[in-house]
Amino acid sequence: MATAGQRWFGFRELHKHLINAIERFVEDDMMTYAAAIAFQMFFSLFAFVIFLIALLGFLRIPGSSISLWSRRKLCCLGMLRG
Repeated sequence: MATAGQRWFGFRELHKHLINAIERFVEDDMMTYAAAIAFQMFFSLFAFVIFLIALLGFLRIPGSSISLWSRRKLCCLGMLRG
């Protein structure tokens, strides 16, 4: 049961608020900002993946494919014995 302080929105009020939000979204040119954020996030993902690969190689976790690959490469170059 609704008390005096609560207000229930009907379909018309919800529709009115939704239309108002969409109009303000378009007026403020938020699609440009949304596209810019998506662009930045997409390309920052590549930098993060490169960082993770470098971190895995640096930590030399036994059994990780990065660690095994770097040890094999160093052995071929004669920089690592064993």
